[in-house]
Amino acid sequence: MQPQSQPRRRAWPALVALGLVVLGSFLLGLVTPSVVPLGVIILGWVGIWASPLWRTGEQFLGTLFVPAPGIVCAAALGFFAGGSETCETTSDAFGTQTVCTTADGDGSLLVLVIGIPFVVVGLAYLVLLARLAVVRARGGAQSAAAS
Repeated sequence: MQPQSQPRRRAWPALVALGLVVLGSFLLGLVTPSVVPLGVIILGWVGIWASPLWRTGEQFLGTLFVPAPGIVCAAALGFFAGGSETCETTSDAFGTQTVCTTADGDGSLLVLVIGIPFVVVGLAYLVLLARLAVVRARGGAQSAAAS
């Protein structure tokens, strides 16, 4: 009597879930209102948690770290685009004049410097989760689970 093998799983749903989280996190800085990007991220998170290819700890860390690169970029983009505008209006006998000046966001460099470790960890963990999904879907689940 031969032992029953586990049903073969597909990796693409898990990879699509990762892609949705990454896409949604990058869209946070580009799409207003943020409802659509947040919906894409949540849909990706549901896919991560629904996938049988990852353990609970891997899913938890994926929930935290996979969107990090996009969120850091969105925050930096917000600081780049979100400078301050100051307007001054003066009136005299000849009329009214308004002069506006715009200053670039000063915190963008700080956001990038602080965020770089999160970007590196997020990208590394994204690659790790993708690799685990492919290996485990191909039948390496026994060897990957044993490690």
